[in-house]
Amino acid sequence: MEKGDQSARLRDQIAFIACSKRKRKVPGKAREVYQGSLFKKALKYCETRFDKTFILSAKYGLIEPDDFISPYEQTLNRMSQMDRKAWAIKVKEQLLEKRIIGFFWFFTGERYSEFFMGEKPLRGLSLGRQLQWFNLQSQEKGFGL
Repeated sequence: MEKGDQSARLRDQIAFIACSKRKRKVPGKAREVYQGSLFKKALKYCETRFDKTFILSAKYGLIEPDDFISPYEQTLNRMSQMDRKAWAIKVKEQLLEKRIIGFFWFFTGERYSEFFMGEKPLRGLSLGRQLQWFNLQSQEKGFGL
């Protein structure tokens, strides 16, 4: 890829997307278990743009799209601030264990990124506006979703 190519991956840039409420009923790769529209758009967008993409899961913490997981019913949206802080500490420990370094981009809701530093392009956007954001990116960059 050429340096000026808009579709070039962002070097040393790490993308994080949130899990989705809608899930398959059977275990499988995380990319297949999570079924939400926003999750699918975010995964496709991030995997074509960033060096590495991780999923932030309320149950598992930090996972990779091809990690094998079981379906679950858990969300940060129903956790207390103290429990969310404990979850964020767990994720930060997982990042250290995996030696993940770089500049972080969060394509998540507020609860999944509130205790992390990095870019948050979707901050303050409703679910519908987040979906629109990804649709707009696909139109502007020739990125098919």
